[in-house]
Amino acid sequence: MEHRLLSKFRIIDLTDTKRNQRITFLCYLLSAIFLVIAACFFIANNMFRVDKIIIKGDVSKVTKTQLEYVANNKLHGTFFTLNISELQSQFKMLPRVKDVTVERVFPHTIIVKFTEYNAIARVGSVDLLADNNEVFDGADDNESLPILNVEPDKAVWAYQQYLLINKVLNEHDMNIKSIRSDNSRVLYIGTSNGKELVICTQNLSKILDKLDAYWSDLVQINPSFTYMNFCYNNSVAIK
Repeated sequence: MEHRLLSKFRIIDLTDTKRNQRITFLCYLLSAIFLVIAACFFIANNMFRVDKIIIKGDVSKVTKTQLEYVANNKLHGTFFTLNISELQSQFKMLPRVKDVTVERVFPHTIIVKFTEYNAIARVGSVDLLADNNEVFDGADDNESLPILNVEPDKAVWAYQQYLLINKVLNEHDMNIKSIRSDNSRVLYIGTSNGKELVICTQNLSKILDKLDAYWSDLVQINPSFTYMNFCYNNSVAIK
């Protein structure tokens, strides 16, 4: 019995030479693949660090400090492992940024292209109205823009009223500084020279025609006036 088993074992051992060679080759191949993968992983995570950022676009409101903050705190990874979508989101969170694209340039550079909002008015104390009628966050106290003290969804309407009224006031050496409205019927207008005008939006074009035609006469009634209310029928309140 033992002789018979030994004979079988010897037969198996002698006939497995080619198979053993194939197994050895496969082991070497797997080892080589593992080494290549390990080398690629090491290179991807430890080499080609992004150390150069090129900013493109008309960037007049985004500050250098804001850009440096994102670059120093949100720029993680190498040329290969950098999460472009996440970095774009971080740059887009900066005030005044309308759109941003990030591109890789081998071996260690990224190009960031900015598009900023063009603000035409302030909305309340923190928001701005862009020239594409979009309300966004990022008000700056240093900017000289008309102030629309209305709800954000009324900002476009309020700005349209501003354009109509300010055009008439410009003819009389006045500019609108702010507009306030609790509803769509009455506008409380503050001018750059400290006057307050109250104008009803019903028949606005007729009211503006009368304001333009009789402004000089109204001013002569009280040259030092601070308040005019045009919401009365066929009369104007002045004080």
